[in-house]
Amino acid sequence: MIWQENIEYIVMLTNLIEGPKKKCHQYWSNEDEALELEPFSVTLVEEKVYAYYVIRVLNLKKREVTGSRTVVQFHYTRWPDHGTPNPLDLVVFHRNFRHKVTRSQYPILVHCSAGVGRTGTFIGLDVLSRYGKDNGKVNVIEYVKTMRRDRMTMIQNVEQYIFLHHALFEFFRRQGRIIKREDFLNVCCGSANRETMKEITNEFNELSTLKPVYDSEDFTTGLNHLHLNKTQSVLPVEQYLVSLSSHVSGRDAYYNAVTVSVYLHFFSIFFLNQP
Repeated sequence: MIWQENIEYIVMLTNLIEGPKKKCHQYWSNEDEALELEPFSVTLVEEKVYAYYVIRVLNLKKREVTGSRTVVQFHYTRWPDHGTPNPLDLVVFHRNFRHKVTRSQYPILVHCSAGVGRTGTFIGLDVLSRYGKDNGKVNVIEYVKTMRRDRMTMIQNVEQYIFLHHALFEFFRRQGRIIKREDFLNVCCGSANRETMKEITNEFNELSTLKPVYDSEDFTTGLNHLHLNKTQSVLPVEQYLVSLSSHVSGRDAYYNAVTVSVYLHFFSIFFLNQP
C-alpha cells in the first residue's frame, strides 16, 4: 500500500507491545541491517529519539525496480492503549510533524493498532487545528460525523472525544513556534536589547499562564498513602505517577514521585518519603 499510494509520511500512534498484547509488527529495520519483505526491502537510514516520540527515515526498495523511495515515520510513543496522553504533549508532537512535512500530492498514512481510536483522534486534531487556524472556528461534532462516514467508529469512545477538545484547546490557546537552536541563540542571546528581553519576558509570562490546576481527584493515590509521605502537602499527580517496579513483601508499588519530560528523555522526580 505504501508503495502503491506513493506514501512519503507515516504517523504511528501505538507501541509494538502494550501490556501483554502485541499491537503492531515492526515494519522497519534495525540499525545497519535491511528488513526483507518480499518483494520489498526496508532499511533504517536515520532515527532520532525524543522524550515521547521517534522520527525515523526509511529507505524502501522494490525488487526489479530501479531506484528507491524515502519514507519518514513519526512515531508517538506515549499514548496508552486504554486512556489518553497529555494533550499538550500530543500538540507539540503534531506541531513538529507539521513543521517537518512538506506539501505533497500523496496521502499521509496514520495508524495505531485498530486504526479508529487514536488514529481518528489524531486526524481530528490535525484537520480541525489547520481549519480553525485559517477560519477562526471549528465544528468538532460535524467533522467526527464526516470521518465516520468514511470509516466507522473513528474516535472510538467518549474519553477520546473529550480529549480532542482538550488538545484543540491547547493548540489554539498558544501559537508555538519552532526555530533552530542556532537561530534561537542568535536572536535571544546574541543581542540583549530591550525589545528582545521584552519578547522573552512576554513568552515566559504566557507560559506561566499555561500551568494546569489540579484538584483532590488528581492526587487520589497520594492521598490514599499519606502515611508513606514525609510531607503531606507535596503529593504526586495521578497522571504522572511513578510506580516501584520491584516487589517488597508488605508494601505496594506506591512511591511519591512523578515523571517529567524534557526534550530527549523522561526523568523521575522523587519527593521525600519516610524510610
